[in-house]
Amino acid sequence: MTLTQQVAYLAGIIDGEGCLQLVRSGGYKRAPKVPRLDITNYNREMLDVLRARHGGNIYKKLKHGRGYCLVLQGKQLVHWLRLVEPILIAKRPQAQVILNLLRDERELQGALGIKQWGKRPIPPEVRAWREEAERRLRELKQQSVGKEKSLQESSGYIGEYLTETTPREVSVTP
Repeated sequence: MTLTQQVAYLAGIIDGEGCLQLVRSGGYKRAPKVPRLDITNYNREMLDVLRARHGGNIYKKLKHGRGYCLVLQGKQLVHWLRLVEPILIAKRPQAQVILNLLRDERELQGALGIKQWGKRPIPPEVRAWREEAERRLRELKQQSVGKEKSLQESSGYIGEYLTETTPREVSVTP
């Protein structure tokens, strides 16, 4: 599989099975929220292959019994999102929100002369950025759920969508 095919496959998995979100990092109520990508699937082998090629950690999903979750945060998340963002379809706006948030934080860290927040208190403007990013992610998820419902309700819409996005006509001759 070529690198282009791997990136396209990864983008498809993220679009179909991925969840981009901001979660509490320390497991306690007041912990700062950090960007994270979860890819949940019942096929452990597929997640193992993704992990071997691209990194991350795999956890067993206790709520779902036999499911598994590949989790990415930090530098691995940035690397993955930069690779696939141009070809994502459903999750592209969410990926852009997360990448913009991380870019703004990096710029502020550079201006302050620090590499990472670590044990330092997170500045109020960064907390505000994260809250705004979380609000925007929630909005985008609600919009995508609305689009899925309208696709299911209107079979004609799917045909229009395919016609609009198909770059060239395909003719079939008997």
